[in-house]
Amino acid sequence: MASRRRPRGSSSSSANLAKHMKEMAKAMKEQAQATTLMAQQLSIGDRDSNIPRLEAGQTRTNFADFKMIGPPEFRRALDPDIAKEWLAEMEKVFKIFPCTKEQQVSYATFMLKVDAEFLWHGARRLLEDARTDISWATFKEAFYKKYFSLSVRESKEIEFLQLRQDRMSITEYIEKFERLCKFFAMYKANSDEKWKCMKYQGGLRAEVLTAIAPLEIQEFSSLVIKCQVIEECTKKLALERSEAFKKRQLNQESSQQSPQKKAFHGKLIRRQP
Repeated sequence: MASRRRPRGSSSSSANLAKHMKEMAKAMKEQAQATTLMAQQLSIGDRDSNIPRLEAGQTRTNFADFKMIGPPEFRRALDPDIAKEWLAEMEKVFKIFPCTKEQQVSYATFMLKVDAEFLWHGARRLLEDARTDISWATFKEAFYKKYFSLSVRESKEIEFLQLRQDRMSITEYIEKFERLCKFFAMYKANSDEKWKCMKYQGGLRAEVLTAIAPLEIQEFSSLVIKCQVIEECTKKLALERSEAFKKRQLNQESSQQSPQKKAFHGKLIRRQP
């Protein structure tokens, strides 16, 4: 009997199927190896004390991601307000950029340039010699000590303690109060919410103070909002009183002028031939 011939298409399709199965098996093997390697790295990161542990809600990031945000650089500045603004900008960046406390110090100190970088290296050596944990709070304290000398701190404290609202609006007063309070609070342990409210009230104008003091508000944000409301009411009342006073003055002037006009007209009549 003549042997049956297999169709050519069947052999090629089986070969393609076998090739496809091999590729799938290879891809699955590579994926399994990658998953195993990632798990090993994560477990090593959790066991290794040199790798900082992440807090809740944080992800592993790198310096390239940090630079993409555009953090500001800092060079030595004589104006303490500039130094404070730079530190505030860095803390604003860290609020939206997930990183550990150790990374915050590393990233922030990288943005120090020229004299600022040189001064930080000296301060860091002193902290390391004293075996001090260089956390973000430690860096802030060292930064403030470098750029706020004793004379500057004392002048800022005196300015803060003598601060009064005077002719400033509530908005202007709160801006200056908050700016000086940040300098003062860095070196005072009792700068709590209650103390802050008492100091703020002590500088208010009399018409605002007499309205706000009986409320005994001990939350600073609520105190500021109430003061703004009282200021608007005081302005409205002063405007109404001013308009009422002008009306009374006009009425008095018109009432005084009418008899004089009558007498003047009478004289003119008598003088006529």
